[in-house]
Amino acid sequence: MLFRSSISPATAGRVFATARKLKHFNVTCASKAKNIADTGTKTLTYSGPDGSGSCTYNYTENKDVQALTEIIQGIAETMDQGRGLDHLHRFDRLGLDAAITFLAQEVSEGHALELGTIAASLRSIATDAEVMERVRMRASKLLALIPAEVPQNGP
Repeated sequence: MLFRSSISPATAGRVFATARKLKHFNVTCASKAKNIADTGTKTLTYSGPDGSGSCTYNYTENKDVQALTEIIQGIAETMDQGRGLDHLHRFDRLGLDAAITFLAQEVSEGHALELGTIAASLRSIATDAEVMERVRMRASKLLALIPAEVPQNGP
């Protein structure tokens, strides 16, 4: 399935405001602290009519960079969960129960963000009469969390 990402105007606004605040990532992001655990190299890049820049880091002490990283990771988590739901919906419908329960938990804990990016997957599950009713209900409840101003992906 092709994912066409749709995020809320509020999140898009926060991302771009933070990018401007960080001079389009023309700042030092990486911490100078020693003996930091390797959490994976991350790169933030911006390119637009008002400027461009990039910064790479493993760990940062910059609160704005941390917040932006959490937003991006939360959206990525949601999209990963959506791909998993699509796979289970096609090949293992019984597995959907645990997967959608986990997604709902991740949403409630703030780890999965921007459900609009997987609205088509949730809608497909919510309307499939061959899926368990409690799974359809959870999918419907997750769909209801998507702000009305977010264009929901897919047909």
